[in-house]
Amino acid sequence: FCVLPLPPAAVYLAVKSGAFAFPPHGRVFFYLQPFLFICAAAGARALTAKIAAFAGARSPAMAPARTAAHILFGALFVPLAICAAQDLKNNYYPERAGREPLHKVLEFVKTLGPWDLFLTSNGPHVEFYLYGADEMRRRVNNIVDQGELGGIYFLERRRGNQSDVDRTVREGVEYLELKDYSQVNPLGRGPEPLRLPAALVEPVARFDNLVIRRIKPQHIKKAYSLKTPGDMDRWLISAESPAHLESFRTASGAQPVLAFNGSIVLLSKLPREAEKDGFDLNVNFLTARTQEDQAVAYLNGVVREGNVVFNASWMANAWTLDHPYGGNIFRREWRPAIFFSDIGSSSEVVQAHQDDPGAPGALRGLLSYRITMTDEELRKTKDGP
Repeated sequence: FCVLPLPPAAVYLAVKSGAFAFPPHGRVFFYLQPFLFICAAAGARALTAKIAAFAGARSPAMAPARTAAHILFGALFVPLAICAAQDLKNNYYPERAGREPLHKVLEFVKTLGPWDLFLTSNGPHVEFYLYGADEMRRRVNNIVDQGELGGIYFLERRRGNQSDVDRTVREGVEYLELKDYSQVNPLGRGPEPLRLPAALVEPVARFDNLVIRRIKPQHIKKAYSLKTPGDMDRWLISAESPAHLESFRTASGAQPVLAFNGSIVLLSKLPREAEKDGFDLNVNFLTARTQEDQAVAYLNGVVREGNVVFNASWMANAWTLDHPYGGNIFRREWRPAIFFSDIGSSSEVVQAHQDDPGAPGALRGLLSYRITMTDEELRKTKDGP
């Protein structure tokens, strides 16, 4: 009796007490069902043994009560098992049989190259955590360790008439709007989707309601990589205390590490100019070792009156690079981050903020790629090939 209501009651009390903002995903309970059945069966068996032992101890003449207890257990268990089987057949099995083919997404991600980037919106973050996030994280770590990016893929998920990718036309050019990506700075204009020209991407796989698209590789160009101490000459450094370079050993060799205390801001000495009337977007990577829940960013922006004003920017896979319920669940020493940032007339800015001015921090694996389409290429998409 106590085994069955205890887990739901514990979850209910935890949510009501404020320990969790929301209950765990339903899939968590689904995968815990076998353990619940095992505990219930073990408890029922122990209960019958206790009843039989108690009956035998009270009166030797009642020893046959053991048989009666087992009969009673069978009389209760068999109807319960039949009802459970019917419920499984009528409710759970059709739901499982009609589930999204996320296992095929995992199989696809496994076929990608070691430096390919796979993206998904925040919507299916729990499902993607179970089907593909580990393979994605392994490739992100390869990218920041090697300083090389292969291809960029992203998942489109459709449910009925809803999709996390919309289509819109702006000035005669069709765009894909990638919704539900964590925006870094709304700039007071409200949330904006991450927009990509439709001609920039191509579908490469489809699994029922799931579509995988790829940014055409000819439009991706490397812009910067921190591989040697000399690569730090690119930056002007503003820090609460003097920063210094250390070394970190990766599979491909030593990698420079910028160590500091408190907070730090890096501003590129080389301002960037976007493609005039074309499309220009940066995808930036870094890996940080800072206090838990402290902000880091590698974006494009300008400095106004001593403050950094970022361009429209988004974080990618923010809810699956560590764990769906928090960025520090596993307390990894190094935490990677992925950013998309509009270029405009601006400079690259790297920022790491820590509330404690004496807290040690470090950055490594700074890497930037540029995704571009010229005005001529965009105009071709207006008029057709």
